[in-house]
Amino acid sequence: MKNLILLIFIASVLAMGLSGCEESDAESPIIVFVDPNETTIEANANERVLLNVSASTNVGTTLNMKLESRDLVFGVVQHFDSTFSQPSINYVLDYIIPQYPDSTESILKFTFTNSAQNQIEIARRLLINKGASLVTETSGHVIYSLASSQPNAFSLDAVAPGYLQDTLTFSVDIYDTSDELVNGETLSRSWESFTELNFVEFNGFNYASANSLTIKSAYESGLKLTRISGVQSGDVYMVGRGNTALGAIQIVAVVDQPGVEEDSYNFNLKLIDQ
Repeated sequence: MKNLILLIFIASVLAMGLSGCEESDAESPIIVFVDPNETTIEANANERVLLNVSASTNVGTTLNMKLESRDLVFGVVQHFDSTFSQPSINYVLDYIIPQYPDSTESILKFTFTNSAQNQIEIARRLLINKGASLVTETSGHVIYSLASSQPNAFSLDAVAPGYLQDTLTFSVDIYDTSDELVNGETLSRSWESFTELNFVEFNGFNYASANSLTIKSAYESGLKLTRISGVQSGDVYMVGRGNTALGAIQIVAVVDQPGVEEDSYNFNLKLIDQ
């Protein structure tokens, strides 16, 4: 219900701010210009948007400017509220797009009020990460050492663990390479793929706020490997085939206990909807 009320409010702001002010009501004593003058702005999360705002009034001696954003992610956020002791102002808004989910719509609303309490509102619609694919996030995945009797592989298609030995019936996208003859009871901490999956290591990548655009950018710009080694807690890997990014993996924990049966990797996964 709360989201529905906010959505209705956003629709009313659009009707008022995007069509009723071009750039401002000709009958209003307050004149406003916003550059660029497009009512809809496309941008990506974390991108910088510059808006040049000019306002003047022929009634009164001061102008107050308020700026707020409204959307279904953060709700109503106040960004600016200041009174200028002059009848005209020039202001540059340096706005960093927050980390919104893909294909989010947000409204920036400017409100100007002069000392005679005349008021005018101007709105801009922000389309954020437009055209980006949705990302499906899952967590708590576990695969075990190849030397154990437990699931040692993972399928991205099934989003489930399985066994390297079942390649005829199971898509082995990732598997552990531990070999008791080579590694003894020590976990190899190495992964390979049976389906030509590539890995791009990107430690420092912001997994929590990752979307399809940031995952694709990191994968495309990174060094693509068919085998990764030294896997440890906190590592982040982009995965894909050829030049196509498929998702991101965050290693939560690596368990290497005496023996091989409980040696395992715990990880989270974000897959780009294809």
